[in-house]
Parts: sequence; C-alpha cells; structure tokens
Amino acid sequence: MQFITVRDFRIRPGEVWEHLEKDDLVVTSNGRPIAVLTKVDAENLEDMLIMLRRVRAQMAVSRLRQAAV
Repeated sequence: MQFITVRDFRIRPGEVWEHLEKDDLVVTSNGRPIAVLTKVDAENLEDMLIMLRRVRAQMAVSRLRQAAV
C-alpha cells in the first residue's frame, strides 16, 4: 500500500488512476491518513460497499466490547 498526499492527488490524478490498477492508496493530509482508495468496477461495487459496512460495524462492536471491559 502506498501513500499519496491530497495535493498530489489533486495535481496528478492520472498517476493515481494508474497506480490503482496495481495497489490501494492511502490519501494523507498534513501527514495523517484521511482516506483509502481502492479500485472497484461496476460488477463488484455493491459487494465492496457491503464488505466495507460490515467491517465498520465489526470495528464498532469491538470498540464497545473493549470499553465495557
């Protein structure tokens, strides 16, 4: 996984799209991660969104369990 700044993302979007063919990207702002870019297509868009929502829900439950301990 490679990192790219918001500024580079804005200035050179073509390079970003080329890189997404190979790997995911982490977008940073002021040195902190703010987003993850991953390649999707029409066939797997819904599956990717469902998976992302599941992972977020699992993380929220995990945080709640840790707080309860």
